[in-house]
Amino acid sequence: MIADERNNGLSRAVRARAGLKDRIFLKYREMAVISDDQYRITQAAIRDNRAHQTPLRTSELLFNKCMHDGRYSEAAITASLAVLDSSTPVDRARFTLLQVEACLLRQEDLHAIMPLLQQASRELAVAGMHDADWQRAQAMLDEMQADLLPN
Repeated sequence: MIADERNNGLSRAVRARAGLKDRIFLKYREMAVISDDQYRITQAAIRDNRAHQTPLRTSELLFNKCMHDGRYSEAAITASLAVLDSSTPVDRARFTLLQVEACLLRQEDLHAIMPLLQQASRELAVAGMHDADWQRAQAMLDEMQADLLPN
């Protein structure tokens, strides 16, 4: 640890969080997302159909666009609403973890992030099937915990 701090003055934990933030930022900057026009059309459709749940794929498209454009607060809200629309523990965990990504890039508030990580962990623990979606969500959770929780 002393050698790590001598390298650049930052602790291993701080560097791990910074690395995670960089990976998340690059993931969305390099991702193909819906156009601005499609974004506006989708937002209008959601507003006009308030009584219906938004399909999770639509929520994910909106989330990705917001993250790509640096609208992290809107991305966090979109992910939060998708958690409510999710019918499976794995989907709830996945969108909870997306909330963590948005919160991390928005302000890195670890006091807000830790309960979200715990919630995602609980959702994955109760999931009956450990299919490919579960494995992806678990890998995402593991990476976040490794980089955000002090060793």
